[in-house]
Amino acid sequence: MSKKVSIGLILALLLTLMATAVQAQSGGSIRGNVREDTNGDGKCTDGAAIVGMTIEFKSTHAEMVTVYLQSGSDGSYGLVAAGLGSWEVSAKPNSDYRITSAKTVPVFIDENQNLALGIDFCAQKTSGTTTTGTTVLPQSGGVIPTQSPAQALTLAALLGGMLFVTGAGLEYRRRQNL
Repeated sequence: MSKKVSIGLILALLLTLMATAVQAQSGGSIRGNVREDTNGDGKCTDGAAIVGMTIEFKSTHAEMVTVYLQSGSDGSYGLVAAGLGSWEVSAKPNSDYRITSAKTVPVFIDENQNLALGIDFCAQKTSGTTTTGTTVLPQSGGVIPTQSPAQALTLAALLGGMLFVTGAGLEYRRRQNL
């Protein structure tokens, strides 16, 4: 009876640890602003917000995810479900603007540093260009998660099934030896 209890406790502990590990694989957030650079020096602390600038997020880790968002009415943007790993954040202006700050900013998200703030871009209006009917889409904060809840549930069920089969096999061998 003592062996049954100890094997059951060990299996329960292993399943709990695996479920915790699957749940711990969350992500982080990358946030910043897009502002107008009035004098072209790459600094835009007092510039007006630029609405609708495309921001590209490229993961450089195994999944190679690319997400495009637009800056909001206050010039802010945010990828709120960035997966763990390295990202490259870039501003992609239309023909009305040119980027005067860094065009691409590297960002690293991990369990200890899961919030990257102040990833800002400065842009200056180009002269002599005409607008060609560009439609600004609403600001988006969604992203395809690197691991969906269905995948996590499938993994947990698979591991639980493997533990059950292992336990049943051990019990069968024990009864054969009696």
